[in-house]
Amino acid sequence: MSFEQEMNAMYQVIAEKVHEIIPVEWGRFYFYGNITDDGGANYFYFNRVENPNTFIYSVDLRTKNLIPLKKYNDNYMELYFLSKKLKDVFKKHKQELWYSFTMSVERSGTFKLHYDYTNWNATDYGPSARLMLWEYKYLEVVPTDEDDKEVLDQYLQEYPHNPI
Repeated sequence: MSFEQEMNAMYQVIAEKVHEIIPVEWGRFYFYGNITDDGGANYFYFNRVENPNTFIYSVDLRTKNLIPLKKYNDNYMELYFLSKKLKDVFKKHKQELWYSFTMSVERSGTFKLHYDYTNWNATDYGPSARLMLWEYKYLEVVPTDEDDKEVLDQYLQEYPHNPI
């Protein structure tokens, strides 16, 4: 199978898994996957068809008891391993390795991908700051906390192309 075929197959599996996890009719979701040599993270946000301007964080599925804890944890791990498998496709085909990727999927089936190659572990931006910056870029959430505003301003000065 070619690199493109393997990537497309992985995108479909990841999108289907996120779809399976969301317990309501959704309009759009954003999936974030980060895989490093010593771990990684993933999460997603989705909106409901009837409320397209409000996004629900995947962690809220667990904290608000929308899905059982075991099911949430199993799905989280499965998404982690699917993201890892996607990175392995890049390794196998000797492609430049990304730090993270974001997949945006519309209910209609259209999707967009963004790969970020910035080594965020070598910066002063920790996981909380990166999540806030990601929310700013993809969900248009403008921080209200003064410290977060400073972090955002610093980030936009350092990274005017907003790579996250």
